Amino acid sequence: MSEYELPMDIDWEVARESLCLGKILGEGEFGKVVKAECVGILKPGLQSVTAVKIYESPNDLKDKKTLTQKDLVSFSYQVARGMEYLASRR
Repeated sequence: MSEYELPMDIDWEVARESLCLGKILGEGEFGKVVKAECVGILKPGLQSVTAVKIYESPNDLKDKKTLTQKDLVSFSYQVARGMEYLASRR
């Protein structure tokens, strides 16, 4: 496992079957973010709106540049902004 990988935490994993993907909210060099509805993310049976980051396939990424420290900080910032937005919608 590299320094940028985290071990899988089953408490934070969401089954793909519980997601209904919607419109694209944004796109970047490594993928896109879509609006989605998810059942059971907050409470069992409760439907919630969330954002899902979809990465391009590894084959598509071969020609892309290596992730830099700047890329990782930018990605972290974008995730934090998204989480802040979602928290404000409660």
